[in-house]
This record gives sequence, C-alpha cells and structure tokens, in this order.
Amino acid sequence: SYGPDYLALYKTKFSESDIDNEIRKQLPGIFYYQPVEQSVKHLMDMLEVDEPDLRYHVIKTLSRLKRKYTQLEIDLEPVRKCIKTESESFFNLMAVKVIQPQNHPNRILLRALTEKMNQTVERIFRLLGLIYDQKDMYSSYLAYNSLSKDRKSASVEFLDNLLSAEDHNYVFPIVDTIDDIKKMRKGSEIFDIKKLSYDQGLKQLIDGRDKWLKICAIYSVSPVCPAYLQHEVVDAVESEDALISETAKMVKKRNNNRKQ
Repeated sequence: SYGPDYLALYKTKFSESDIDNEIRKQLPGIFYYQPVEQSVKHLMDMLEVDEPDLRYHVIKTLSRLKRKYTQLEIDLEPVRKCIKTESESFFNLMAVKVIQPQNHPNRILLRALTEKMNQTVERIFRLLGLIYDQKDMYSSYLAYNSLSKDRKSASVEFLDNLLSAEDHNYVFPIVDTIDDIKKMRKGSEIFDIKKLSYDQGLKQLIDGRDKWLKICAIYSVSPVCPAYLQHEVVDAVESEDALISETAKMVKKRNNNRKQ
C-alpha cells in the first residue's frame, strides 16, 4: 500500500516535464487511495501544472475525493485561482478562434480550438463542483451541453443566480448565451487580452504547450504566411516529438511545392 511519505514523491514526479505525460496522468489517481488531508493539499499544489490535460486528472481526483470522503476539507482559494486560470485559457483560445477568416475558415484549427474550449468548460464545471454542490453542477453541465435551448438557458440562469461575485466574474462570461464576438469582448476586458492577427494567433499556438494545437497550427502555415512562421516550421522539423516533426516535414514540402 502507498504511505503518506510517498505522496510528496508522486507530487514531485508529476511536475517533472521529462517524464512521459501518459505516466504523469496516472499519478493524481494514486492520491485517491490515501484519503487524508495531506493528499488534498498535494493535489491543490498540483493544480498549478501548466498542461490542461494533466490538470484535468488532478481536478478529477479531487472531485472523486469530495464525493466519497465528505469529511475532507478543500481549500477553496487554489480552486478559485484555478478557475481564473481556466477562464483566461478559454479566452486566449477564443481570441484565436474569432480571427479565423470567414471566407476561408481553417476547419482543422477551428475544430481543435472548439474541442479545447469545450474541455476547458468541463474543467471549470468540475472545479465549481468542488465549491458548490457536485450533483447540481453535474446536472447544470449536462443541461448546458444539451441540444435543447430551454435546458441550456435554464443552466445559464441557474449559474447566474448561484455563483458568488468572484466566480461569476470568471465563469458567467463563458457560459452566457451571447455570440462569440461579444463574449470575447468581455473576456478581453477581464484579462486584458490583445486582439491578434491571424499570423500572431498561429505563432501563439506554436509557442504554446498544447501539443495538438501546436500540430494544427504548424499544419496551418501556408506559403503566404510571413517568414517567421516559415522558420517555426523549419525548427519544428527537428522536434524530438515524432508527430510534430513529421507534420513540419510535410508542411515544409507542401509549401515548397506550392512556391514552384
């Protein structure tokens, strides 16, 4: 069995970027089998991990602990800090999404951005479940994702009435049933997000830590993109990640052929 002395070690390993992410994703689940306050404290520290996919597994474990071991106390300050982080992440993704050209949309990139934004919303609802009643938040999440406009509106109204002022500030602009342009305007006011050009949006994704968005952004670099983006493709050819490298090689060859 795992003892408390091992918990700090697992937390340290979780933060080490040279360890394969698939292994790191498994580590938060270990803390579920030590349902003590120290496990919760370690998981709270682990919420600060940069990669959203890893953070999801920390949030999921905290949700499981709260559901089964109701006596465990959860410090709400790091939870709310994480909600703010997720909200800013959502609007940074949206800032790239709203600048996609309407006459020639990049469907691969749009799909990837939408998926990542939806995953961010799921993490936010899970985090809200650590603050408010979990069953209520789960039901609200299902209603929010419903195809029924009435159910979605009911979910938004429920959150509008329930959330504290701090939570409302970071969450409601995301779930509010307004168009993306108005939503982005609110997000920009909260987080001082500057308007990007299409090329700047691609650069932001290429420089980011999300591997799939990086791949989609590299794939989206066309022959007419500026030189600094072409250099990013050339640099990506040398990536240690096979999928990033192969994508960059394909894009480099494709762009060279189109220039001829």
